[in-house]
Amino acid sequence: MHYYHARRRSMASWTRMAGCLLCAALIGAPAVPAASAGPPQNTVNRLEVKPAGQSTRITLYTRRTPTFTVFKLANPDRLVVDLMGVEFAKLDLPRTIEDGRVSRIASAHFQQAGRAVSRLIIGMEPGVKFDARVERGNVVVVLSGSSGDGDKTRPSQASVPAPEKTPRPETVPPTVARPEKPAPPADHRVVESRGNPTRARPVVIRHIGVDGQGRVVVDASGPVDAYQVLEVFKPFRLVVDIFKASMPRAAMERRLAGGAIERIRAARHPDKVRVVMDCRNGQRVAYRVARRSRGLGVILGKAAELLASKTVAGKKAVTAADSTSSPKGEKVAATMPAAGVEPGRTGVVRDIDFRQEKKQARVVIDLDGEARARLVHSDARSAVLELENCQLPMFLERTLDTSAFGGAVRSVSAYRANGKVKLVVATSKAVNNRLERRQGKLQWVFDSPASQDSPLGASGGQAGEVAVRYQPDEVAGYSVRRPELSAAAGSGPRKRSKFRGKRISLDFKDADIHNILRLIADVAKLNIITSDDVKGSVTITMRNVPWDQALDIILKTKKLGQVRQGNIIRVATLKELAEEQKLAREAAAAKREVDPLRVRLIPVNFAVAADIEKQVKDILSERGSVSIDTRTNVLIVKDVLENLVKAEGLVRSLDTETPQVLIEARIVEANTQFVREVGIQWGGDLGFTQANGNPTGLPFPNNVSVVGGADDSQTTNPLAGIVSPGHYAINLPAAVGAGSGGALGFMLGSASGNAHLNLRLSALENQGAVKIISAPKITTLDNQKAKIGQGVSIPISVVSAAGVNTQFVEAKLELEVSPHITQQGSILLSIKVRKNEPDFSRTGARGDPTILKKEAETQVLVRDGDTTVIGGIYTRKTSETVSGIPVLSQIPVLGWFFRNTKKNDDRTELLIFITPRIVNRMQATVSQR
Repeated sequence: MHYYHARRRSMASWTRMAGCLLCAALIGAPAVPAASAGPPQNTVNRLEVKPAGQSTRITLYTRRTPTFTVFKLANPDRLVVDLMGVEFAKLDLPRTIEDGRVSRIASAHFQQAGRAVSRLIIGMEPGVKFDARVERGNVVVVLSGSSGDGDKTRPSQASVPAPEKTPRPETVPPTVARPEKPAPPADHRVVESRGNPTRARPVVIRHIGVDGQGRVVVDASGPVDAYQVLEVFKPFRLVVDIFKASMPRAAMERRLAGGAIERIRAARHPDKVRVVMDCRNGQRVAYRVARRSRGLGVILGKAAELLASKTVAGKKAVTAADSTSSPKGEKVAATMPAAGVEPGRTGVVRDIDFRQEKKQARVVIDLDGEARARLVHSDARSAVLELENCQLPMFLERTLDTSAFGGAVRSVSAYRANGKVKLVVATSKAVNNRLERRQGKLQWVFDSPASQDSPLGASGGQAGEVAVRYQPDEVAGYSVRRPELSAAAGSGPRKRSKFRGKRISLDFKDADIHNILRLIADVAKLNIITSDDVKGSVTITMRNVPWDQALDIILKTKKLGQVRQGNIIRVATLKELAEEQKLAREAAAAKREVDPLRVRLIPVNFAVAADIEKQVKDILSERGSVSIDTRTNVLIVKDVLENLVKAEGLVRSLDTETPQVLIEARIVEANTQFVREVGIQWGGDLGFTQANGNPTGLPFPNNVSVVGGADDSQTTNPLAGIVSPGHYAINLPAAVGAGSGGALGFMLGSASGNAHLNLRLSALENQGAVKIISAPKITTLDNQKAKIGQGVSIPISVVSAAGVNTQFVEAKLELEVSPHITQQGSILLSIKVRKNEPDFSRTGARGDPTILKKEAETQVLVRDGDTTVIGGIYTRKTSETVSGIPVLSQIPVLGWFFRNTKKNDDRTELLIFITPRIVNRMQATVSQR
C-alpha cells in the first residue's frame, strides 16, 4: 500500500513538473555554441531509451552531428539537452519511463537570437549522474548511479522460523524507508552573494558592454545593492544575478571579437536581471566582480588575479572553530544532511534568526536553495554547525547576543571560512542539540536542561547498565550528545529516552527469543550473537515502535543486556555482563600497576605553573609525580601514559588566555553662577545761615542746616560721579567698580548755593559657567586591581611641640578598579574614584589652602562596551537679599528709592561615568573553548 501511494504521488509530481518545464523552456535559454542562421536543416529521427543494468542509455539519432549543450537543473532533478538548428521529427513525446533513473521525457521548441533551438527535458530520480557524448554522429546520454528501482522501495518481508511445538507466529512486516544516497556534484555553484535581495533598491540596467581596459561594465540607473555570482560548468560560464533590477528589453545578446569573453547575454526575470558571460572555448578565466557608483564591473584576467591576491593577503583567517576538537568520550557525527535538505546542492543563507521558547532555543536558518549541514563540534561551552555548498552574505556575518533571553544559548556567530558557512553557538552549560526542518527552514534546536534526556547508563539505573550508541544512518534527525556504550544492559529506569531506530510492528505468542532477535537483526541490518544463557520465549504485541525500543523492552523483560561493537550486538545476561565489567576493571587496574612510567613536559602559557600544580596532582596515580620549572614555567609530569594524557588535557583547559578589560572613567563637573544687584544713593544739604545770607530772621533758630549723614569712603571719592562730599541720606549702592556693573550720578543745586541734591543709581549683573571633564583610563586583567592617578602634593605647615613641621597633602585625580568578567559577557566592577584639588580662595591661618574632595566608591554590573553613571551630586544655592529703610522701603514704587536688592543663584553638578570594554574578547573566548 505504501509503495502504491508513493508511485502515484511520484507520477502526479512529474506530470506537474513536465508542464512547468514546457513553460520554463520558452522563457530562458542557456548558453549555446554558435551555429549558422536560417531554418533548421538537421532533424532527430528517432529517440531510443535503453535500460542496461546499472545505467540507462538515451540515444538521439540525427541526420548529422549536431551542436548541443547539456546542463542540469534542480527541484526537481532534470537534465536539459539543447540542440541548435535541430528539429524533432515525429517523436512520441512526452514519454513516461519510470525505470528508477528516468521518470519522464518531454520536449520544447523556441527561438533564440533568430535561431531555432530544440530542447529535450529528461526527468531524473535524485542521485542520478549523467554523461553526454557524441557517438557515430548521434547524441548519447548515459544516466547511472540510480537510487534504486521502484521494487526496492517495497516493504521487506521478514520471515521468522517457527519455534518447535509452537504455532507459526504471524509477523507484521516493518516499513523500511528507501535509503538516501548522496547527490552528484552540482554543475554550478554560488561563489559570491552580496547584499539582501529583499531590501535592495530597484535599478534599471541601461547598457552592458566592454570598456577600453577589457572590463565588462553593467551600466545601471543607480548603485546595485544585492547581486549574486555563479559559476556554470561544462562549458565554463560566469553568471551574475542582479536583484531588484529590470531592463527595457526582455533579452539582449552581444558577441565580442577578442578577449576572454566570447559572448554576453542578459535576460529579464520577474525579480532580477541575469547576465551570462560565455568564456571563449569554454575555458575558465580569472575574474573579480565589484560594485560601481552606477552598476557593476567585472575585471578579467591578470588584473583580477592581482586584485584577488591582495584581497586574500589582507584578510584574517578565521580558524577558531576549525581548530576545535571533540572531548574524549563524545562522538561528533560525520557529514550528515539536514532533515529535509538534499546534500550536494548550492544554497544561499537569506537570514539567521534566534527564538527562545519555553523549553527550547532555536536558531532559524532561512536558506535559498539547498545546502549540506554538518555538526562538527559540540561540548559544554559551544557547538559548531557547518554548511557546505552554501554562501553567506556579508551583512549576515555577525554575532547575535542572546544572553538577555536567559536561556542556555548566549550568542550565535556566523561567518565564512574556507569556502564554507559556519555557525558557532556559545552555551552556558551542556545542552542537547539537533537539526530539524520546519516551514521550509533549517532549525537548530537546543533543549533546555530541564527537557534533556538522561544519559543511558547513568546513576539511578541497574548495575551494569549501558546505553547503545547508534550509527548516523539509524537515526531520524540528529543529536550531538548521543550516549556512549561502555558495558551492557537492556533495562533500567531512563528518563524520557529517545529511540530513533526504524519503526516496526510485532505480534507474537510464545515465540522463541532467538527468533525475535533474528527478526530485529534483519530489520536493523545488524548482527546479533547470543550467549548460551539466553533462552526462553516471549509474547509481545507492538505496533509502529522503533526497533531499538522493542529490543530494549524485550531484553529488559528477560533480564538481559547487550554490548555493541561496530555492527555486532552481543546479548547476554546482566550477571554475565557485570562480571565481564568487573574483570575488565581489575585487568585495567593491574595493567596500570605494571605500565612503564613516562615523563611529559607540559608548558603553561598564560597561568602560573605553581597555581595549576595542585589540580594536576589530584588526577595522577600513586606512582605519579609533578614538579615545576619556574624559569620556563613548565610542569614536569611523571606517570603512566593514560594519566599523562589526562593531565595535559586538564592543563590545556585551565591554561586559558585571561581577558583584559579597558576601563574609562569620565568625571564631569559643571558650575554656573548668577548675581544681580540694584542699588541707590541720594541725599544733599540745605542751609539757612548768616554765611549764606539767608538766615531765618528768628532769634532761635537763626541758622538752620539739613545735611545727609550716610557718607562713607566711597561717597567722598571724587570719582563717584557727584560732588564731594555727597552728603547721602540713603546710601545703598551696588558693588560696582572697574570691570563690574555700572553707576550714574545726578547733582542738583540752587543758584545761591544754599541747597544741593545728589542722586546716584548703580546696578550689577554677573553670569558664569565652568565645565571640567576628567577622563582617566586604565587596562587590567580579569580579577586584578588597577590604579591610576595624577595630581600635586601641597606642603602644609603643622605646629607642634617640636616646632613647625611641613607635611605634604596629596590633591590628585585617582581611579582604582577591580573588574570581573561574568559568564554572560558582562563586567562586574569594584570602583573607587577620587578627585581632590586645592582651593586657594579659602586658606587657613598660615595661608595654607583647603582641599576640595570629590569621591565615589561602589560596585556595578555593566555589559561590555556600555556606559553607566555610577554616581552624581547636584547642588543649588539661591539667595535674595534686600537692604533698606524701615517702612519707607515697603512703599510701592517709591520704596525703590529706599532699598537695595541683590539676588544670587549658584549651581554645581558632578557626574561620574564608567565604560568597560573587553580588549581581547575573541582570543579569550576561543582559548576557553
